[in-house]
Amino acid sequence: MSSVKSPILLLRGINSDSRYWLDFPDEFSDEIKLLIVDLPGTGKNIASKTPLSISDHVNFLRNEINAEDLSRGIHIIGLSLGGMIAIQWLSMFPNEIKSVTAMSSTGGKIYSSIRRINPVNWFKLTFSIATDKIFRTNSFSKKLVSIVTNIHNNEPRKNWIATKFSNLSMESRVSIFSTCRQIIAASNWSPDFSDSPELGKRVLLLKAKYDRFIPPKAVNRLHNMIPNSVLYEIPSGHQISLSHPDEVIELSISHFMDWE
Repeated sequence: MSSVKSPILLLRGINSDSRYWLDFPDEFSDEIKLLIVDLPGTGKNIASKTPLSISDHVNFLRNEINAEDLSRGIHIIGLSLGGMIAIQWLSMFPNEIKSVTAMSSTGGKIYSSIRRINPVNWFKLTFSIATDKIFRTNSFSKKLVSIVTNIHNNEPRKNWIATKFSNLSMESRVSIFSTCRQIIAASNWSPDFSDSPELGKRVLLLKAKYDRFIPPKAVNRLHNMIPNSVLYEIPSGHQISLSHPDEVIELSISHFMDWE
């Protein structure tokens, strides 16, 4: 497969930092320059206050990227919130972003935002976090993996992911305060390409067919909001890169090559 020459930035989603990509970055060709940056309020940027808008996330991250890379243009692969940031970045600074892959991302303000989540599974995750804190158990990581992946219970990779997530959460965890601010930013965002509909061609949306974290149809709604965007469905759970890394990379590289 041909390789892209421009750097690829990886952006995570709500309540996680770049460590949670696990082995996904290792799946890329050595010829590709990867940029891995934590969102404000997470990981290496945990001391930074999480913005309440997607636009302010963009402004923060622009200062995290080498100016020379931005001037030449980069591609972005973003998960959930990371995908929203990538799309917003493209609309604000199209000369900096060549193209975008957004995995399991949604959009829509006010009333539509409540239809962008699966409330039952969000409650299960919140309950497991509380249980872990009170009883010092470790149910959250297993519950999270069961919800965000579509990997069968008897597959070794599922246990491997759960163990990794558990170890990472014990090392450090995104604060509830930062997570709430991320949710507010996400729930108040919708894309606007009304002045430049052609930019939508640069957006590849990956929908997880078996997403239990958000309703898959919410990705269809985002697709309808971005004129000329490309939509592709993958038979996976919410975190597509955990179970289908090769497919994500292949589709992304093919899309990025059109905008090199």
